[in-house]
Amino acid sequence: MSMRPSALLTDFYQLSMAQSYWQAGIHDRNAVFHVFFRRNPIRDRYVVAAGLQRVIDFLNDFHFTSEDIDYLASLSQTKFSKDFLVYLKKLRFTGDIDAAPEGSVVFANEPLLRIRAPLALCQLLETPLVNALNFSSAVATMASRFRMLAPDDLLFEFGLRRAQGPDGGLTASRSAYLGGFDATSNTLAGKLFHIPVIGTMAHSFIMAFDDEKTAFETYAALNPDNVILLVDTYDTLKGVDRAIAIPNLKAIRLDSGDLNALSKAAREKLDRAGLSHVKIFASGDIHETMLAELKKQRAPIDGWGVGTHLSTSYEQPALDMVYKLGAIEKNGQFSYRLKRSDNNRKTSDPGILQVKRLTENKRWLRDVIYDIQSPVISNATAEDLLKPIFQSGRLVYSSVKLSQSREYCLQQVQQYHASPDFVVERDAVLIDLKNSLLKKYDE
Repeated sequence: MSMRPSALLTDFYQLSMAQSYWQAGIHDRNAVFHVFFRRNPIRDRYVVAAGLQRVIDFLNDFHFTSEDIDYLASLSQTKFSKDFLVYLKKLRFTGDIDAAPEGSVVFANEPLLRIRAPLALCQLLETPLVNALNFSSAVATMASRFRMLAPDDLLFEFGLRRAQGPDGGLTASRSAYLGGFDATSNTLAGKLFHIPVIGTMAHSFIMAFDDEKTAFETYAALNPDNVILLVDTYDTLKGVDRAIAIPNLKAIRLDSGDLNALSKAAREKLDRAGLSHVKIFASGDIHETMLAELKKQRAPIDGWGVGTHLSTSYEQPALDMVYKLGAIEKNGQFSYRLKRSDNNRKTSDPGILQVKRLTENKRWLRDVIYDIQSPVISNATAEDLLKPIFQSGRLVYSSVKLSQSREYCLQQVQQYHASPDFVVERDAVLIDLKNSLLKKYDE
């Protein structure tokens, strides 16, 4: 089965609503929706925006195929009219997209992406847009936190086998690299996204030989330029002793046990043998708390292989990301809308939103969420977070290499951590607008 980006990658009720808009004659009204998350992640207050390239690829090829239309016509849950299906068959992306570039640090309630397009088209795109950004941003954010914990160490993403299917594995590998990891074990991700790949041996390689010494000698003879030996198959410290005797030893890897004690004992053995240049790598259910504790204990580990906890976004599998209508065209003008809730966090912001980031001497002062029809005026250096991506359906954004987005991400995270007084606020005009609409709904 083909895994091409399909226009059917949407929740079924989006199609039902799109037909209802069409039948009501409002499907072509311009509307503005925003993608944002309502709550900060568990461990920090920022998110690394990721997944924009997937959005671009999806919208560039957005269309319903003849097979898609035939499938919709066959469904009994909702009877799609022939005229509506003709409309879908001709539908292409014709709207505007403004979004935060990949690697941008963003915060709760700030739009990561703003779409302006005909109402039915906007509705059909809700699910794929949130899908593209949510998991990607969750993994990139977690990867950036690992990088902050180990700024000078090598970080390897090892999670493919436990990821949520092939697509989840590819997304995780790409997002981990974007967030600051150095390499991946995912060979296909390496090919598709130009990520450095890494990998040497599993315990099965050692066990396939009659003894550990023979396994080490065989591997080193066949791979003289990449002698990284897994030493914990039987007895870790005896494995270190056997590795020391192998020519061209580049690194050893610990995959189990007390990583603090074992790494210190291994480092002592290596240094005593005159192998201070040989690195120690660690893997085996590494998570943020464990890495932080090992760094605190000064464990002499030079590189970390992180799998399950990163590639599944184990601690927080999803961000609280939503897609809300902010404005809809009526009588040639935009009428602002909000979603009201007794839970204040779920009451959305009305308008056509943008974020102004104010800085001074390269330190972030504050982000201001505002309606573009009421620009923010400030004496500080200011930049809008959302950049033009599509205009009238035409791609105007020049995509950058993933490695460049990675460097941008590292800079963004460092700037955030160097700005302890940074705050996020809504513009006063936006607050007044929101309050006036809430009051109107009370009447």
